[in-house]
Amino acid sequence: MRNESASYCQPTTYNLQPTTTFKILIILIIPIIPPLTFAANQRNMANEDPFLPEEGFEPIGNVLARFRKVHTFIFDVDGVLTNSELLITEKGELLRKMNVRDGYAIKQALKNDYRILILTGGSSQGVISRLKDLGIQDILWGIHNKLGAYEEFLDAYDIDEDGILYMGDDMPDYEVMKRVGFPCCPADADPEIRNIAQYVSPYKGGYGCVRDVIEKVLRLRDQWIAND
Repeated sequence: MRNESASYCQPTTYNLQPTTTFKILIILIIPIIPPLTFAANQRNMANEDPFLPEEGFEPIGNVLARFRKVHTFIFDVDGVLTNSELLITEKGELLRKMNVRDGYAIKQALKNDYRILILTGGSSQGVISRLKDLGIQDILWGIHNKLGAYEEFLDAYDIDEDGILYMGDDMPDYEVMKRVGFPCCPADADPEIRNIAQYVSPYKGGYGCVRDVIEKVLRLRDQWIAND
């Protein structure tokens, strides 16, 4: 008697051979995959590094001509000289991080007799101490009406607005940026601020955006100093 159950369980095998076309496709595609994967990983690594410029931000048109007119810099603190983050300690202290490269550029600007004003709503004594150590004398802190403070600054020094570069990142900077001759912002600024900026730095706040604009102004006038 034939064992039908044994015959039923017998596995069936199929001999599948790839066609010639399929073989060719495999040969062509496989060598392409590693370079594409490597390139994608490189782009992702670049985007994760805040010290690298954001893709797609290039000075266009005649924007570099605007840098030649600058005689005064005005900077916000949070989101410009620092990033947009705060580290809160257990004691409730708010800690910020600043970029030493921005500090170097500020010193070079002051050495070349550019005026620098800090206009901020914050009141961190650590930040104020750091800015004074860099040599900045005009520091307006704890300011809730930036436009009013800006107008008082203009009256005190009789400054031509067309040569003022203001870098802000958020809505408290909006009204002043609409007034100055050259409004700028970091790469990660609020969208409404980016819309009114004449120059968007490829660098984020706290990661070299201040250095970026100061260096452009000084280099265009052969005033950038490579060494201390």
